[in-house]
Amino acid sequence: MFIAFIGLKNAGIVVADPTTYLRLGDFTQGPVLLAVFGLILTLVLVARDIQGGLVIGILLTGSIGMIFGVIPFPSYIASLRLDTSTIGGGVLAVPDVLQLSLAPLIFALFMTDFFDTIGTVIAVGQEAKLLDEEGRLPNADRVLLVDSLAAVGGGAMGASSVTSYIESERVVRAWPRAVVLGLPA
Repeated sequence: MFIAFIGLKNAGIVVADPTTYLRLGDFTQGPVLLAVFGLILTLVLVARDIQGGLVIGILLTGSIGMIFGVIPFPSYIASLRLDTSTIGGGVLAVPDVLQLSLAPLIFALFMTDFFDTIGTVIAVGQEAKLLDEEGRLPNADRVLLVDSLAAVGGGAMGASSVTSYIESERVVRAWPRAVVLGLPA
């Protein structure tokens, strides 16, 4: 809900109001109309279970926004310029972060990521019929190791949180067992 609220705010669909704290934005503005159109289009595509509906919605919304001049055309498609200013920033800050006063925060973040990953792995494993008779995922330690290394590596590189997502369930349905978790087919 919080991420959806941020998206609605950034799109201008909801705006701050000094009296009520929140009100609907100006639906006569191009960016707001484009955001509403894109949201409805994407919801319809995903609800109809169209494969790639989310990506199709993003691409169509962006294309229509460029055609109508709501957003500018890109000046280039790809750039070989690499911004390395954030790489290693997290690693260099380790001595600053490892303080006793920050232990509850670190513990809370660890527990959130751990249980999020466990829930995702069990749900995806169950959907893919990878769980054993006792409801456990074989080689779950490998999954947790990869997820934890990705979280640490992503943080060290200055990226947002890196974790497994329940949306992986669709991928698991389509791929063979050996590809998903390195299990015997």
